[in-house]
Amino acid sequence: ALLVTGAGRGFCAGANLGGAGQGSGTTDVLSMMETYYKPLARAFADAPVPVVTAVNGVAAGAGASLALAGDIIVAARS
Repeated sequence: ALLVTGAGRGFCAGANLGGAGQGSGTTDVLSMMETYYKPLARAFADAPVPVVTAVNGVAAGAGASLALAGDIIVAARS
């Protein structure tokens, strides 16, 4: 199995959208999703072993999608 978890008090804070709206705005966000998050989600789906996501705190935005992409999801009360 592949175990995926976050370091520290959270699983994943999500994408940094601070620069969204500058330049081409929505296109920037879509490009970031295509470049970084989509390949990671595809790798989870194509993994030859079960993917276990251990959610140890905040899983916001794209981080929540990443947590839910696991085959088995284990979450802490926090």
